[in-house]
Amino acid sequence: TTIAKAPFDEDSVDSVVLRTSDLVDFYVIKAVLGLASPFFKDMFSLAQPHTDQPLSAAKEPIIVSEKSDTIDCLFRLCYPIDDPVIEDLDLVERALAAAIKYQMGEATKLLSQRFTKLITNHTCKHAFGISCRLNLEEQARQSADTISRMIDYRALAGLSPTPSATVDGGCYD
Repeated sequence: TTIAKAPFDEDSVDSVVLRTSDLVDFYVIKAVLGLASPFFKDMFSLAQPHTDQPLSAAKEPIIVSEKSDTIDCLFRLCYPIDDPVIEDLDLVERALAAAIKYQMGEATKLLSQRFTKLITNHTCKHAFGISCRLNLEEQARQSADTISRMIDYRALAGLSPTPSATVDGGCYD
């Protein structure tokens, strides 16, 4: 395993270790994570065994299914530090899915806003698929409207829709 980058690299009395699927350990302050996520707050409220072991040896990691880039992005939105600048639609999708999964309201809101801004810079079918997977109705509607306009413009120009311009990738001819 490796240790995450700052500020998630310092073990302290009030931190918990989260280990990602690519074996990166994040030392996260329980109070911050608990404030950001009712999911983690409930988890931390469960009774923990008392131990006299050294600090780092006493902490069993909590395993999460996400990769380190996703968790790093998500936790930076929860910590009192500068929010990350995210330009990668796939990273936004993964972080947003994790924010929804862990019930992180503020992170979900911020990532949804970022996703909406990124939609116009990416293929509409990709954005529509992500919107549907994450149950983002407004973004799905926005993507579908863009796809619909693409098809209508081709029809107005007297051209038949190309396979890449149709919703399901098929041709209407």
